[in-house]
Amino acid sequence: MSKTNNVSDYIKKKKRGQWIRKASFLAMLCLLLFGVLYLAEQFPGSELNALITGNSQGNEEKFPLTIKNEQLIDAVELNGRLALLSKSNLLCYNVKGKRQSNSMHGYTNPVMKSNGKRVLIYDRAGNKLKVAASNSIIGELTLENSILCAAIASDGSIAVATIQDQYASYQIRVYDDLLNERYKFSPANEGATTVDFSSLAFSKDGSKLAACSITTKDGMLAASVYELDLNQDSAPIITLIPNLLPLDISWKQNGNLVLIGSDALVSLDHKTQQQVRYSYVGSLQGIVADLHQNTILVTRDLTENRSTITVIDAYGKVQESVSIEDTFLDITANEHRISVLGKKSVYHYDKSLLLLNQVSLERSFHYLTLIGNNLFLLTSDRVEKIRVD
Repeated sequence: MSKTNNVSDYIKKKKRGQWIRKASFLAMLCLLLFGVLYLAEQFPGSELNALITGNSQGNEEKFPLTIKNEQLIDAVELNGRLALLSKSNLLCYNVKGKRQSNSMHGYTNPVMKSNGKRVLIYDRAGNKLKVAASNSIIGELTLENSILCAAIASDGSIAVATIQDQYASYQIRVYDDLLNERYKFSPANEGATTVDFSSLAFSKDGSKLAACSITTKDGMLAASVYELDLNQDSAPIITLIPNLLPLDISWKQNGNLVLIGSDALVSLDHKTQQQVRYSYVGSLQGIVADLHQNTILVTRDLTENRSTITVIDAYGKVQESVSIEDTFLDITANEHRISVLGKKSVYHYDKSLLLLNQVSLERSFHYLTLIGNNLFLLTSDRVEKIRVD
């Protein structure tokens, strides 16, 4: 072989080695970037999340905020940001108080649901809905019939229960994360006669949907639960729960369903279908139903003039309970912390209801929501922030 060929081979091998090293470097860089984005997503409200999402833009703290010409009615976390629902708009702010986006909905009775990464806004008794991310509208739908209730899954799928008023015809439709229809169900096909859907809940993996309806049995109000498998064309599992006016439903991590009624909570075992009932002492004032394991209830005993916070597990068993001598206004929680808004103070507990701190309030607020270590307090036109460490 000539020296020229040897040199040519050497140059080709060198270039191949350089290409391999560059490709390896780019692959490692992509893996590192993916890891940073994943960690930021897993810890909303953290400094890393703030840096990635833009919540760290500028060091100027803009709270408290006065929201002019708006009437705020709800607040949730949206990918580490604060999503505010007003009578006419969806507003999104970072944790420093800088407005990120503003979109008009124009709904008469707007309701907002969140999976942490997206929000679903629908017009109860109307026929429109939209799905939004922190800085864009994913899509909108106009349905043929009136919306009773809706839900959003962790993967971005949504479910909507509707009624055709003239014929009292009920239907459930499920759409994927791009708002393409993927499932349809009508209880009339199952021989049901009296159905009025009150709440929907996806299983944690998004493969099933629970639909709770109000019905009657022996002249008494009752709840009917339809368990729908969204991946199979199979008949639903229908469970009747007597003497319960259902308000909300939640599908827990272990597969159990929990129904919150006006005067009792019922846990439905997914293996045995056994029903465990917990009856309240006092009137129901507040609910946190969407936690993985537990349900949190707030009841008020009028005879003793105090509110009681109770943590109940997925099996319907009381885990912890604590009372406050204050007028209850709102409650928010995540898997690690519980915050209760009273007229006089905000009470911060760990998940076992151990009081961490109590903050006295100079003014009255209506709602609160928790994002990482930031607690946001709302009136109809004002938002304040408390750092919770």
